[in-house]
Amino acid sequence: MDFIFDTVYKNIEKVIKGPILDLKEMAFCDPWSIGMICLSAIEYKNNLNRSIILPKSEDIKKYLKRMHFDDFMKEISYG
Repeated sequence: MDFIFDTVYKNIEKVIKGPILDLKEMAFCDPWSIGMICLSAIEYKNNLNRSIILPKSEDIKKYLKRMHFDDFMKEISYG
């Protein structure tokens, strides 16, 4: 699944499930969609049921690492 600006409204409920961020099916994402995920993480950072499901794709994991997504999630105690 591509989670990009053009498809965010079609796929948002598959990725952002309240305090659960489910990235497992992401095949491609852009900085804009990562911003949406980060804003949702901030919104739910104090929710006790918060969790993140990492992507299956190694390429997406590497991309998120280059974007310092993991550092951000650690900073807000999400992951």
